[in-house]
Amino acid sequence: MRNLRLISRQCEVSGIGILCVLAGFLFIHLSVGAAYSQAKTAAPPDGTAIPVSFTHTIDARKEKQGNRITAKTMQVVLYGPAESIAKGSLVLGHVVDVSYTGKDGPSTITIKFDRIVDKRRTVPICASVRAMANSIEVYDATAESTSLDSGSPMGTTLVGGDHLWLGGKKVYATDHDIVGIRDRFGIFSRLEPAESNNGTSAACGGIPTLQSVAIFSSRACGLYGFSETQMSSAGNTTPRGAIKLASNRYPVEIPSGSAALLQIIRCDESR
Repeated sequence: MRNLRLISRQCEVSGIGILCVLAGFLFIHLSVGAAYSQAKTAAPPDGTAIPVSFTHTIDARKEKQGNRITAKTMQVVLYGPAESIAKGSLVLGHVVDVSYTGKDGPSTITIKFDRIVDKRRTVPICASVRAMANSIEVYDATAESTSLDSGSPMGTTLVGGDHLWLGGKKVYATDHDIVGIRDRFGIFSRLEPAESNNGTSAACGGIPTLQSVAIFSSRACGLYGFSETQMSSAGNTTPRGAIKLASNRYPVEIPSGSAALLQIIRCDESR
């Protein structure tokens, strides 16, 4: 059971050990029956991280209000005693608002994610964005350095600075603390409180349990690789779930292949 393995990883990262694993197994044993007796449409709990990759470019010069937004989950997302969202599940939303005043003028685009579709179900969601990286940053965070001659540490540096050594399973923060782990299902890390990268959005809170992060670091927060662009709203203020990007000089663009680390939030009835 993948959720038991997630508890095992949480225990390993926290250093509690086998007693924690046994307690987790007992919890799942007692809860799994109830979990499967419920309808399989329960949304992930508040704070759950969902790493997604945009499947098409979102461009303020071309988008219109109501246009569909499509992304896919970058790895499996585990939550609850027995629930999961498969890698490659669709995460759908729409353009809430867009403005473009012409070349070298200000522009904005506001998007909102509202549901996840996998092979079994459609799950309504409301989500904010903790961090967003353009396609170049995504490529860099998936490439492994295999030689010290490259000038980079051997392994993979995630968006925000955490590092996985070549062939290693543990995720190290920039202060060398172990904050997560990698296995065949993906990369899982706790989320640390962090200030926004380049001051492009509000600060990010912490989540002590392991979350699905894919290419993102434990302290990834804000925008990465988006030149002359600010995150006016991460979606966690009113209107809830409305993620707004703005630029004073260029048309706002989220290139295909860019990625975002979403977090589930409570939303109002208008979502």
